Amino acid sequence: MGLPKINDVPLYNTIVPSSGKQVNFRPFLVKEQKILLIAFESQDEGQIINAMINTINSCCEGIDASTLAKIDVDYLFAMIRAKSVGENVKLNSQCSKCQEQVTFEFNINELKMPEMKHRSRVVDLSPEIKVKVRVPSYSDILANRSYEENISTQETLSRLIISCIESVQTQEENIIMKDETYEDKVNFIEFLTIDQFSKLGDFIGEIPTISYDLEQTCEKCGSKEKRHVEGIDNFF
Repeated sequence: MGLPKINDVPLYNTIVPSSGKQVNFRPFLVKEQKILLIAFESQDEGQIINAMINTINSCCEGIDASTLAKIDVDYLFAMIRAKSVGENVKLNSQCSKCQEQVTFEFNINELKMPEMKHRSRVVDLSPEIKVKVRVPSYSDILANRSYEENISTQETLSRLIISCIESVQTQEENIIMKDETYEDKVNFIEFLTIDQFSKLGDFIGEIPTISYDLEQTCEKCGSKEKRHVEGIDNFF
């Protein structure tokens, strides 16, 4: 005779920021929390991202988090975390004046839905050439982040841009990038002007992130300390 399932897991709903789609989700369970704790304690970015993506896939109905934009993954994970282990988060920092420990506390449910301004996914590089770009996912960012020495920030950005270009539209044809060789893709990027490259970089760089402005008074010296929190690693 098998052991019974102890709890009926409740379902909640939230919105995917970039699409406005409503999704149902459940809290994560002990087995999933263990994986998350190991990932966050490792401080390995790849392990953390994969653990977050797998948690969202397990807890949300009809979602493939590996294809979602970074802001979607961050926001969904924050909502799941709030219903799993509590809404309140405490962050410790040092007072800027006396170096005493200051504890900031905030409620995840007070996070505002990130504002996703409407913008075209088509970037005009010239009167004759347009590029259709998609918002990068966490998988794109991780796959194109270099751990090699002597790799510039521009090179890392170039790799990310290449992975996010869906098509190149000329006056004669629409070229699907996935059908092209990687060498041809690199050549396309390297023959752009600085201004054209910046347009593509700006598209990727304008993706919003989860953030929160905190304020707390130091109990020792009375200094009013402020902290701008950004990034999902602060919410677990």
